[in-house]
Amino acid sequence: MTATIFKLSEAVKQNYKLKRPLIDQFKTFSKRIKQSGHYISDTDALQWFLRKNDVYGFILYVGLTTENEMRVTMSVEKHRLVSNRKNLNKLNDQMECVKDAEKNNS
Repeated sequence: MTATIFKLSEAVKQNYKLKRPLIDQFKTFSKRIKQSGHYISDTDALQWFLRKNDVYGFILYVGLTTENEMRVTMSVEKHRLVSNRKNLNKLNDQMECVKDAEKNNS
């Protein structure tokens, strides 16, 4: 018998926003995987990228809201809502700092 990894009864639909510098980091991550000769869909790559950065859930929808922002709708376990939001905000903020530093060094 296998252990249950996700109970739908404990999940909610949640929207997350990824900002431009983080989107660029994801694109680089995905490109590296594909260059290694492994096929992976963009959605699977995004799922892997988010999990690697401690944002958990199952992707239901991905769409660009603006040129600089991507919306990801995920089915998320309720107990992960706060940590996901905190981790994603931290990632977006870190990427903004990197972008600002690069701009100032130019």
